[in-house]
Amino acid sequence: PSYLLLLAGSYVSYKFLVPYLYSFSSGNPFYSAERTVMNALKLSFSLGFLLQIPLAIFLLDKFRIVSYETMRALRLPLYLVLIALIFNSSADLGGLTMIVLLLSFFIMFELSLFVLGLSKR
Repeated sequence: PSYLLLLAGSYVSYKFLVPYLYSFSSGNPFYSAERTVMNALKLSFSLGFLLQIPLAIFLLDKFRIVSYETMRALRLPLYLVLIALIFNSSADLGGLTMIVLLLSFFIMFELSLFVLGLSKR
């Protein structure tokens, strides 16, 4: 299932998200085809890895490595570390890539915690 989640995230990103983000920069010149393709691939694989979050959260709780309560308590430090990592990465499109990655992570993490919380009841 992990491999399929990675492929599904990469496919959705490449088919829908990348063209949508590049439509915003239609007036800006692309200086390098390599840089443009690398940014599209980075975004595709990043979203593919983001779809691994629900599986990782489930397995962390299932194997009792990190409890649900601990994950909920450490949300804010995790978000701050993630913001620092993503904003220090080299992404193009005027920060849109970074914002999309942050929002995707936030949605996937919160949705995963919500579903895990429902399963604990």
